[in-house]
Amino acid sequence: VSEQDDWLKAVAETKPSDLEGKVNFKIFGRADEMNEESVKYLKQIGVYEVFIGVESGDQRKLDAVNKGSTLEDNLQSVKNLSKYEIQTYVSLVYGLPDEDTESLERTYRHTEELIKGGKLAGIGARVLFPLAGSIDHQRLLRRLRESGKVDLANEIKISDYYNARDLQRLWIEHMTKTDIDEIREYHKRLMKLAESYGIKINDEQRLCLS
Repeated sequence: VSEQDDWLKAVAETKPSDLEGKVNFKIFGRADEMNEESVKYLKQIGVYEVFIGVESGDQRKLDAVNKGSTLEDNLQSVKNLSKYEIQTYVSLVYGLPDEDTESLERTYRHTEELIKGGKLAGIGARVLFPLAGSIDHQRLLRRLRESGKVDLANEIKISDYYNARDLQRLWIEHMTKTDIDEIREYHKRLMKLAESYGIKINDEQRLCLS
């Protein structure tokens, strides 16, 4: 039994009996930590929904950003949670480094697997935003400099506020092999898929920050 399972077991065993059915939780979780033993204790504690950052259906993209989990982890986690009647909220991020048509298609197919294998409460999808100070922000500035846009990189670096939509546009243009129109089309397909299973999902207008 892992240390995590020990901790969850201790909490489950000391939960006051008079709270049964009265206190319930939504939590954030990692796919690679949702083994059946952990999920069993989560159910006993009163967890009814787990938010899992799936991000992409392309393992190469997950490895590139050091995600630390696999597509199999994702699928097994939603299956384990579903077995104990716990819902999963799946988060997707379009526009990881070198995102292309193939990786978008893999994300669509993987999400379809998760829908069929688990009990999804909802899906949220956004285009990656290179937040100032983050590794992705540094990657974008480096790429801009490499492509000869040194002044623009310096402007972004010293700016107290740089338009969020413009920053996302620059990210997609310089850090991926796709564009916002293709991303929106893939997301529309995903919307139709989710809606056919009665699963809530954000529309394509909310993929980017304004």
